[in-house]
Amino acid sequence: MTTLNIERELGNFCNENYHLLSEYHVYGIAVMYSDNGLIAWIRSNGFYADIHAGANDEVQLEALAEHLGAMEWK
Repeated sequence: MTTLNIERELGNFCNENYHLLSEYHVYGIAVMYSDNGLIAWIRSNGFYADIHAGANDEVQLEALAEHLGAMEWK
């Protein structure tokens, strides 16, 4: 994942469960959410990325980690 295309790269991980908050436009930051109350703030500076997430229960956080586990960090 690089800073310049964080939304495009995360778009590949959007599906019926996970969505990007497209109204949030801040360079290098994206917000992903689910209809079940999960929200994740994802930041990349081109060298590394970090994810801060919150949810109603641990199961949702584990599901997000498994879903994003296929992400290739560049």
